Amino acid sequence: MFRSATPAAAGDAAAEWLGALGIRHIYDLRSELEIRQGGTIELSDVTRTHTDVLAGVGAEAQELVRVLDDPEGMMLRLYRRVFPSRVEFGRLVRGVLAQSTAAFLFHCPAGKDRTASAASILMHLLGYGLDDIYQEYLTIDPGVVEHATAQVQALAARTGRTLDAAALSDLAAVRPRFLEAFYDGVGERHGSVQRYLREFLGVSDDDRRTLRGRYLMG
Repeated sequence: MFRSATPAAAGDAAAEWLGALGIRHIYDLRSELEIRQGGTIELSDVTRTHTDVLAGVGAEAQELVRVLDDPEGMMLRLYRRVFPSRVEFGRLVRGVLAQSTAAFLFHCPAGKDRTASAASILMHLLGYGLDDIYQEYLTIDPGVVEHATAQVQALAARTGRTLDAAALSDLAAVRPRFLEAFYDGVGERHGSVQRYLREFLGVSDDDRRTLRGRYLMG
């Protein structure tokens, strides 16, 4: 399993590295607007599933965009209030379970927030502990940060705002406190991570065994 920013941002090289990794399934976590703005990659031998993690939260998502004057607060709210309430992460897991082949890629525009939350869920289901999950979350490619920075700057320009270096960093990088906010939100809404996975996302013990048998070595 692989995560990334929007593959279309890599241009013609995307088809080459998708093929080299053996990826045959792509899960797109973006909104319809983000897809129109960022484009898609269509390959004959790769299936693409659109799972909009922000579906139905339109007004709230727009409000998050408007509070660029409080970038840290925006990110904490996104991780704590929005992500733990999204059943779309469960749809991603069910899609992965239904695949006929194992290799897949999941992504959002920048590959670090919706995608990172999805990665933490998948890692929990595979049996990884929090230390490993945080390490994976914080090990972000500099290219992802560069891509996210460009997206944030474009958003700021469209809204007539100017962001300083600290604000750009909060929006384009990853912070332990953001993932902590996700777990806080899961606890507040669902009681525990295990209840969240089983009762809210609908992932059974048999589903976990299937995932572990497919993606873990030994």
